[in-house]
Amino acid sequence: MTSNTINNDVTMPGGASGTLLAGRYRIVKQLGQGGMGPVWHAEDTQLDNKRFVMKKPEDRPPTCTDMLGGEHHPPQKETATQVETTTGLVAASTGTANRSVHNKVQLWEGGPYWADTNIGAEKPEDYGFYFWWGDTVGYKREGDVWVASDGSSSDFEFDKKHTPTCGKSLSALKSEGWVIGGEERQSLLEKLFGIRVREDSVLTTKHDAAQVHWGGEWRIPTNQELKDLCNKCDWTWTTMNGVNGYVVRGRGNYASASIFLPCAGYGPGASLGHAGSTGAYWASVPHSDYSDSEAWDLGFNSGSHSVSYYYRFYGQSVRPVQGFTK
Repeated sequence: MTSNTINNDVTMPGGASGTLLAGRYRIVKQLGQGGMGPVWHAEDTQLDNKRFVMKKPEDRPPTCTDMLGGEHHPPQKETATQVETTTGLVAASTGTANRSVHNKVQLWEGGPYWADTNIGAEKPEDYGFYFWWGDTVGYKREGDVWVASDGSSSDFEFDKKHTPTCGKSLSALKSEGWVIGGEERQSLLEKLFGIRVREDSVLTTKHDAAQVHWGGEWRIPTNQELKDLCNKCDWTWTTMNGVNGYVVRGRGNYASASIFLPCAGYGPGASLGHAGSTGAYWASVPHSDYSDSEAWDLGFNSGSHSVSYYYRFYGQSVRPVQGFTK
């Protein structure tokens, strides 16, 4: 039998037996049609006698991220393939970072799944990209300048004039499509999944850096999820391969699961501030109680970690999550 090799973003036809997907997974046969689309029997050619059930995300009906805020945004360079074993998800989406798989862990019962790296990072201790609040381009530090991840700028500055969300009220953010209102979001979640969450307004998918860069079901965490990360996990200050940060570990049945959050600092203007001593990670929720220029974030140093709010024009890290807190 002659086998074919196809890219991740090509839908497999009904007679695709022998097709090699992503240079690794050989299709044996189509098993049937599931709720997420066609279900395939596949072999992992890089492992011994390991067979999987494989689903192509583009063959599925709209998901929560499709619905919340409008359109679905696939990864910019590659389309993700989800590979499932009988015990659960073992491989997720690919995106603009060079990593082929974004690993994830659940740190408490009913909580979301947390990625093991920042957006733009190859390893857990890498700083990755920095974003103003609502930005989906992302900027990396090269020498003493900020360079856009898409090559659109080589001397960017994090300031008010480059941050269109700064100075906008919650109603303005809603009317301009930056965020989706809490009540509308809750209605969709309850209709689709029968779950209730906090009725906060969050960035729409087209303004969510995690969704744009990694696709799939990845998103920026909410402020409540960042608070839960602080309160439901144990935080240990440490150094990983020369990089300061925190190991954040689950408790009880989740004590074997952990992530590392590096002290990537933040971007004020053309500078990188406090890298190695401070971490600053965005939430998807604007803070509009006292100011139209702030958003919720997670901040930490060697002595403390907490969720507060900061100016939207600062360049900060993003640690994506999947799923919703129940």
